[in-house]
Amino acid sequence: MSTVGRRAKKDPNFFNRLADHENTFTARTFDEVMRWCSDNWPAGKQMPFGLMRWMADTGHQPETLSL
Repeated sequence: MSTVGRRAKKDPNFFNRLADHENTFTARTFDEVMRWCSDNWPAGKQMPFGLMRWMADTGHQPETLSL
């Protein structure tokens, strides 16, 4: 989780802090992390329903790599 936190938010302790229910985060941070997850989800692997729903609700289309 520290690697994902570092890559998504440049903060290796991001998800550890979220585990503490006294910590909060903004809607902007939520969208940034969801966008990063969407754009970096491994090809051929099933996305979690929550991520797919966020994409449908926001209209976000994952970035594709141009070769």
